[in-house]
Amino acid sequence: TAEALESLRETGLLDTAGQVRAAESLRALMRRDPARHAAVALKLARSLPPESSFDMWLTSRPLWEDGDLPRVTEAARLHAVALLERGFPMDAAAMLEQAPDSQEVRLLRARAFERAGQYRLAIDTLGEADHSAAAAAVRAAALLRLGQADEAREAAALALSGNLEDRAWGQNTLGLLDFSAGDLEAAAKGFRRTAALWNATGQQIRRADALNNLAVVTSELGGDGLPLFRKAAQLADGNSAVLSRVRLNMARILERSGAVDEALTVLKDAAQLCRASGDVATAARIFNNIGALKHRQGDPEAAAEAYSEAIELAGSSGEQRLLAVSLANLAELEQDYEAWQEALKLFEEAGFDPVELLEELPAQHPFRGRSDSPA
Repeated sequence: TAEALESLRETGLLDTAGQVRAAESLRALMRRDPARHAAVALKLARSLPPESSFDMWLTSRPLWEDGDLPRVTEAARLHAVALLERGFPMDAAAMLEQAPDSQEVRLLRARAFERAGQYRLAIDTLGEADHSAAAAAVRAAALLRLGQADEAREAAALALSGNLEDRAWGQNTLGLLDFSAGDLEAAAKGFRRTAALWNATGQQIRRADALNNLAVVTSELGGDGLPLFRKAAQLADGNSAVLSRVRLNMARILERSGAVDEALTVLKDAAQLCRASGDVATAARIFNNIGALKHRQGDPEAAAEAYSEAIELAGSSGEQRLLAVSLANLAELEQDYEAWQEALKLFEEAGFDPVELLEELPAQHPFRGRSDSPA
């Protein structure tokens, strides 16, 4: 320890008072020989601002004292928030696993899992004990994607009793629930409230997500959603996760307008963004949509490949409705009636009416004439 400090002073990385000079160079040295320099790493962690100290806290972990834990937690929180803002939720979740255990860390880790589409992991991470509005906001978003609409609405209502951020998450989930139920006017109001709340908190990345949702609803109502998509993309610049969702929805509008090739290009770009961010749920939607587009273009091999990718991704995320839809799409493509029946059962288990899938079939599809099809 004393020898390590002296060697760092000799290299000019610490001054005579032991304060940091070249912080980045010192970090690199710590990482090369963490055991020898653990004491110096601890001194560095304690002297650096919390937003730039987490890697030094990790290096000095064996030497943490009880009084260090609040500062370690704050450094971990800020580091995780920065990763989430840049669109890397799985990196944030992995990093938080190394932080001191606390309710705040578990909550943020659950949000990271939810943002990455790992919905079961999000709920498991929250546990049963946390009944705060912030936990309800995370739980509502995950329950929605797992097909538990009533439970999601109840949790979202609880989130509205929290602070501005909790209310924004809750309103967003309520908007998505209204959209799924076909109440587009209510969904639009919910997403406008969400965008306003995120704007009030100064979180423009989250506001981009809300405007992305509002753009979809605006288009469904017959309006022009493209200006809202452009605004969302502008606000989300640099965030792979949000940009992938914006591109996914833009592709839907482009295809409807007849720009099929452009829609496919946008979807492929969105898939690359998902690979960068680790957002498996959005990736599953993208590949399901690529499959549907290729299916309509008369390219069954490419469609089957995309649907299979969507099934794998949806299964790993735990989003049962999307898994059922992808399975149904592949079964329809391959005219595998037994597989389609299993997809209907899975769809119903997720809390949705299987008649929805039947209505999606082409008018002359042979599944429509089966006596055991849903009615």
